Amino acid sequence: MNLLANKDLHKKNKFFQKFILFYFFYILLEGAFRKWFLPNLANEIIIIRDLFVIFIIMKAITRQYYNFNSLLEKVLIYWTILVLFWIILQILFTDIEIFVFIIGLRNWVLYFWFSVLIFRVFNTFDEINNFINKIIYTIIPISLLVLVQHYLPIDHFLNKQIGSGIIFTVAKDIVRVTGTFSFTSGQAEYVSFITPFFLYLLLEKEKHEPFLIKIILLFSLLTCVAVSGSRGLIISTTMMVLIALIYNKNYKNFIVNLFIFLFILFICFFIYERAIEATVTRFTTAQDDIFYIRIIKSILPNVNALDNFNLIGQGIGLGSNMSANYTDLGRNFTLGEGEHNRIISEGGLLGVVFYISKFIVSIFFIKKSSKIYKEFNIALPLYFSIYVVIQLLLHPITGQITAHAFTFLSLGFLLSILNLYPSIKDNKNDKKKSNTLNF
Repeated sequence: MNLLANKDLHKKNKFFQKFILFYFFYILLEGAFRKWFLPNLANEIIIIRDLFVIFIIMKAITRQYYNFNSLLEKVLIYWTILVLFWIILQILFTDIEIFVFIIGLRNWVLYFWFSVLIFRVFNTFDEINNFINKIIYTIIPISLLVLVQHYLPIDHFLNKQIGSGIIFTVAKDIVRVTGTFSFTSGQAEYVSFITPFFLYLLLEKEKHEPFLIKIILLFSLLTCVAVSGSRGLIISTTMMVLIALIYNKNYKNFIVNLFIFLFILFICFFIYERAIEATVTRFTTAQDDIFYIRIIKSILPNVNALDNFNLIGQGIGLGSNMSANYTDLGRNFTLGEGEHNRIISEGGLLGVVFYISKFIVSIFFIKKSSKIYKEFNIALPLYFSIYVVIQLLLHPITGQITAHAFTFLSLGFLLSILNLYPSIKDNKNDKKKSNTLNF
């Protein structure tokens, strides 16, 4: 009987896992349809994705995948009720279009439920490894596409972007590549999301990939970074690679991997000399402190947000670029480029709660993943925790569509990874099983 029940559960899990894989590829390709094939349906393509997510969440509820007696779901229920109550208050005291609040509910609530669903349906390492194996090789065709975009003229069809028609450049006549995404930041978000899985595949996974495959994957990743023109992506990827090399305690592998990485990096310097020179120019011509100022502004609310602060906020959803068609403010980060300026301005007191919660959750992720690394000598949770913390604290997850999509996808996987890793030694020390999260 138990065997039949387990088979049925496995079958149900497969259905949801296939949907989550479909969701990843939808994110990967939706920008291509929005900018190249169906530009007049740009918002509708995002709405279709949201409808798919609502459908799968409702299906998960009917199949009792959520554990409403657990702490995680209880907190999420309270958060949902609180956001709904706050939106009702804002509807009463502001004249914002109702669709803006629907976007706010999407950004602040809906995808948290999706993250928890990911956590609930990935229950084994084999399932996570299977997902990684299916997505990691997308870096190869994407690297070829961005390489072509890099060498094409700025006004070429493949370099088209969503928006006002302005094409962003690295320097002179060199375009900032977008890959299959509708804007330059989307490509950077994709590479950032793939990188922790990539490092796991190359350094941590028990069944290692063939050497040639490793070389191709590493070269593809470095290609995406080299031609990106994104200072943030270059710095964050370099940091992640260094952490991965340092925290891999197999010193023989460390030396081998370090030499492989440096050798391929050396080759990239020659092959992508044009891209690297343009990126160096972008670094040197920018104001000396502007990049660091941007990081600080992203973490801390600025004076304008505090000066314009009011208790109930200006409108949850108002700062999202999806709201551009429903306000007089146009397509921009209307309440400030920094994520925390936006959520505090949008939500008022509730925005402050959201802001503080991000730091609390980030500290928990780093502490938990560090503990797993210390006890089990496994660094994947640490890689992924660092990535998610950067997303939560530095990226415009309530303002920019692709940042939002990848952040909540990664949040679900991080919860699952943190919960599962102690079970890798289930035949050894039972005491260590108590480290699993009791969500």
